[in-house]
Order: sequence, then C-alpha cells, then structure tokens
Amino acid sequence: MSSKTPENPAPQQPASAAAEISAATTRPRRPDPSRFIDLALGRMYRWIPGFERIYARHLHPARLNVERVRVRLSSWEPSSHRIRIAHLSDIHLGPIVGRETVRSIFELVAARRPDIVCLTGDFVNHSAREIERYEGLLEILRPELGMFAVLGNHDHYAGRGATIARYLEERGVQVLVNESRHIETPAGPLQIAGLDDLHFGEPDVPKTMSGLDPKLPRVMLSHHPDAFPAARREGFDLVLSGHTHGGQICLPWIGPILKHSRHGYHGGHFEEEGSHLFVSRGLGAVVLPIRFRCAAHLGWIECLPAPAPRLRQPRRERPSRATTPAAES
Repeated sequence: MSSKTPENPAPQQPASAAAEISAATTRPRRPDPSRFIDLALGRMYRWIPGFERIYARHLHPARLNVERVRVRLSSWEPSSHRIRIAHLSDIHLGPIVGRETVRSIFELVAARRPDIVCLTGDFVNHSAREIERYEGLLEILRPELGMFAVLGNHDHYAGRGATIARYLEERGVQVLVNESRHIETPAGPLQIAGLDDLHFGEPDVPKTMSGLDPKLPRVMLSHHPDAFPAARREGFDLVLSGHTHGGQICLPWIGPILKHSRHGYHGGHFEEEGSHLFVSRGLGAVVLPIRFRCAAHLGWIECLPAPAPRLRQPRRERPSRATTPAAES
C-alpha cells in the first residue's frame, strides 16, 4: 500500500539563527590573508609558553580604557535624572579576541549598571559561524532599558548579515536597520535610530528618519563615523560609531597608521554645531592582529537634561553720592 502525502502538510517551524548558520554551506571566496594570520596567532597562543601573556600586555592590551562623555539634551525637562549608555564596538570575537576576554569585559560593563547598551557592529571577523561564540555572553549585560545594535562591514561581508541580526535578536538585542525605536526613560523620552553600514549595507537616511519626532532627543547608531555630517544636518543630538579601531596601531609622534575616516573621526568624542559624535576604538583587531598603544575602548555616555536657565535678579541700585548724607564732623 502506497502512502499518500497529506494535502495540507503542517507548516514547518522556522529554524533558529544558530541552526541556520550551522546548516549553511560555505560559499567559495578568495583567500583572505588576515584570516590566515588570525589562525596562526591562535595556534601560537597554544604552542608558545607565555605568548598569550606577552601579546595581551604589549600588542593587544586586554585592559579596558573607559572614556566618559556627558551630553546635555535640551529637549528634556530639567531634572536630576541621567541616562547612562555603555557603547561597545568592533568586538571581532574570534581567534584573537576570545570568549573569556569578551566575558570579562561584559562583566565589567554589567557591574557599572548601564541603562542602555549600544553595540555598533563588527561582531564577527570572517565567518557568520563566529556569531555562535556569543552563546551565553550577551545575556551578561542585561541593561534595564534595552540593548540596541547595528551591523558592521564584517557582519555583512561574512555573507549572512540577516542571519547574524536574527541571532542577536533572539538574545534580546534590537538590531536596527534603517529604523528607529522610541523608549521611555526616567529623564524623558528618547529615540534611537540605526543606519545600515555605509559601504557594505544599504544605508537609507530618509527611511531611518521616518517616524522620528524632531522635538525629542535623537541618537543614531552608525558603524561608520562618516555618517556624522549627514546626521548632524538632520539634527541628531548624538551619534555612536566604531569601525576605525582608533587606528589600531598608534606610533609615537605619528599617531594612528590606519585611518578609516575621511573626516578625521578616528576615535573619541567630537562636537560640531551642537551635535555630538562618539567613535569607539573597539575591542578587536583585523588585517594585522595587533593593537599597539591603542587599548580596548568602552564609551560611557551620560545623557543629562540641559540645566534650567537662570533667572537674572534685578540689579539693586546703590544710592548716589549726591544723595548720601554727609558725615558729621
């Protein structure tokens, strides 16, 4: 007796992002020299006694440089509240930056108790499968008001940007692709928008702007900092970016040797025409697996209401000398 196929088969449940990545076949690609360097350095970690300690101390500092920035938002009502944003970028979790390094950094961030965590891309190095190494790590952060992210160029040209985004979403990270979110904070409403990567994504500023209220504070996440001039013209209060690695190798008297911003936004805090830009120097390394004089970087952004304007007190007039009674002789 031959079996019959049901006329209305039950719909299959969509596989998780992790399962989709594992089932995906690797597409042919041209050799990437930096990938071979990463793999070689990973083997040196295991084979050469003391190499990991020397590398971490001198060539890829494991210590975390915390840079604090205060941003005043004039559209918030004056109050004592402040919103703390932890900003991380360019983690490049892989052979060089391992799970334990990322775990220790995430635990340090969580101990500071940020209200919001923003991640501005390049979660992986060369393969979408590297996103699986975040299993059990993102849950460490747990900020009260949420985690928000955009993808970077490495996430896109790893071949499965949409799958990486889905993996992050399944773990509580809101990935913004030319879209925005409106959140309520103790200090007032806040709008967070995410612009897709300038070079390997499909950035769409008008689409990103749609739905935003210009009367409320606006924060943009953009992996590449060169989106800042456009964001500034549109009136964004704050832009958070990465991509540059701060040059990754900074030589004395010369500075960064790798410069990825044509506007000079290589790392740190910039303010132009009332808009703020913070560029993270990142955590990981690419091309050359070295960070020299350029430590891992955490941005700690405190958003505060603008101070209430002071009322000028009326000037008290002093009696003129002509009306001052003469001193008795």
